[in-house]
Amino acid sequence: MTNLPVVFGATGQQGGPVVSKVLEDAEPSKTYNRGVDIARCDTDDRSIVKAALQGAHTVFAMTVSLYRPGGMEEELAHGKAISDEAVEAGVQFLVYSSAQGQTTIPPFGAFFHQRPKPEKSGKALACATRCYTLTEIAEVMARSSGKKLTYIQVPKEVFAGFLPAASRSALLNMLSYFEEFGYYGPDTEQLVKEAAQVEKGGADRVC
Repeated sequence: MTNLPVVFGATGQQGGPVVSKVLEDAEPSKTYNRGVDIARCDTDDRSIVKAALQGAHTVFAMTVSLYRPGGMEEELAHGKAISDEAVEAGVQFLVYSSAQGQTTIPPFGAFFHQRPKPEKSGKALACATRCYTLTEIAEVMARSSGKKLTYIQVPKEVFAGFLPAASRSALLNMLSYFEEFGYYGPDTEQLVKEAAQVEKGGADRVC
């Protein structure tokens, strides 16, 4: 087994920083000599996913949300293709970027008592080390862009007008969830605190 890491979505907003973080780390960068191979991977094609995972030790995976009829089923199939082929390839660690399960939101958890959580050897981690207010986020964006930015909260129906029609409902529901329950649910602050204790490098991750 090699120490090869494989990152799905390596050119995107999640996968890109993962690649950069690995290359910035002194220990793994000695092994990889800052070399990165980029390959197209179609998660609709199991044979391509299988080939991409040959020799992989650690995998970071994320799937694209598809805001169209049947999109949820498609995304589920993509995630299952990656996880199934990772197991088949003998991958030691699979980091899957996902959303918080709805069973943590009262009273939804009560409806799942008849279906116990499946056994697993992994752990759910909050990939953030600090919680920012939207005003603080605007301030960070202003400093990095050199532009004047001010956070102003507008009514939901006004904000909805800025969103693509296909994803409008899903995005509004997601943001309403964050507002009411917290990004990672009721235990957001504690989960972020725990993540900050194990994060390597000290760089802030926003929630």
